[in-house]
Amino acid sequence: MRRCHPEEMRLVVTPVLPSPAIRPDAPDGARRTAAARFRDRVRARLGVQDLLVARVGRERFAFPVEAIEELVESPRPRPVPGASAAVIGAFALGDALMSLYDPAVVLGAGIEGEPLALVMRSGSRRLALAVDDAEDVLRVDLSEVRDAPRSGRDDDLVIGVLWRRPVLITVLDALAVAAACSSLGQGH
Repeated sequence: MRRCHPEEMRLVVTPVLPSPAIRPDAPDGARRTAAARFRDRVRARLGVQDLLVARVGRERFAFPVEAIEELVESPRPRPVPGASAAVIGAFALGDALMSLYDPAVVLGAGIEGEPLALVMRSGSRRLALAVDDAEDVLRVDLSEVRDAPRSGRDDDLVIGVLWRRPVLITVLDALAVAAACSSLGQGH
């Protein structure tokens, strides 16, 4: 199993973040503060941000690079008896067992093939969201991000949308996605 850390992904485009990246071992308060700052910066359309674009089915979703701890190829999840429908299964990552969440339940878009796992943190728990592919890291001027249409469903997860012809990319709040996964996974 090949593991790709966000630092490796950044080498592709050599980004310069507008604020210091949050380390994987940073306290949860620092992560929440960074996530809130990102949401506020998008709303105010201020600054630039490096976003990891992931494909789920035919849809594209973007996460702030510093919110993703790592990308795991071929996680080989095993079923978890009695787990919530949101949990595809669990896989070993180092000496830890990691839950892999179904984006169809969390985001309303389903994977089409063998999943990759985007590893992130919710509170003290690390978890992974299944995606079809991690496509690229984009440097985005936040003035380009537009408000997403409000439907009531997933409004707290979606920060905005970004148009990159011919693709519409949904910009997500990674902390809210991780928290949603974690709360859905508790239903077993």
